[in-house]
Amino acid sequence: MVPVVKRKKVYVKKRKRKVLICDRTEVKFNYMKYYRVVRYWAMRTYDITMPELEILFFLYDEKLFTISKFEQYNNIFSWDKRRIYKLQNKKLVHVWRPAGHQEARLYELTYKAKRMIFSIYKKLNGEEPIPTSERRNPIFRKNSSYTDKVYAMAIKDFNEEIKESKPRLYT
Repeated sequence: MVPVVKRKKVYVKKRKRKVLICDRTEVKFNYMKYYRVVRYWAMRTYDITMPELEILFFLYDEKLFTISKFEQYNNIFSWDKRRIYKLQNKKLVHVWRPAGHQEARLYELTYKAKRMIFSIYKKLNGEEPIPTSERRNPIFRKNSSYTDKVYAMAIKDFNEEIKESKPRLYT
């Protein structure tokens, strides 16, 4: 017997073959399910814009990079000549090697930026929850905006789902 959904009512259909209850497979990757929530948390917590965050994702894998490599990816976003300098002022990018004779200046992500991106990846993988204390998360402050309050509810749902998906070691 196979359940058949028709007009939001469930009917049972008889077959002479084997009964197929459910042919669904478990999803292996669902990184993007709460991407918007995690992205908003990161933007509010670290005081960065969405293009800056996405550039940091790109540069996280690059290790050392030149200004031309940065500009290659920066061309995708809205025009901002000073984006590299803004990232330097926010202490997210620093000069690893100054320009020398016929050598380009090399940049590197700072420890702060690497930890930030690593933390975002851990949250997207479901390995750690988003903090809900006022001290560690500006979204949960009492004087927050309506948008922050809506995202606070989404963060609580995210944390509940992480808590349910983790196997319990002790009962």
